[in-house]
Amino acid sequence: MNSYCEMVFNQIHVNVQSLTAIINEVTEEELAYRPLPHKRSIQELLQHLCLILSAASSLYKA
Repeated sequence: MNSYCEMVFNQIHVNVQSLTAIINEVTEEELAYRPLPHKRSIQELLQHLCLILSAASSLYKA
């Protein structure tokens, strides 16, 4: 894997660690918050990020 890809995946790892620390401080009520009725909640956005990171992880392992 080239150094650029390694740098990108390292940055993703750092961001996941930071986001995990923030999420640990969020209440269930805050996770359910939806800014507008037709917009995603914080929990739904986090689920979306998990799917993206799972796909990125699969690429990294390949």
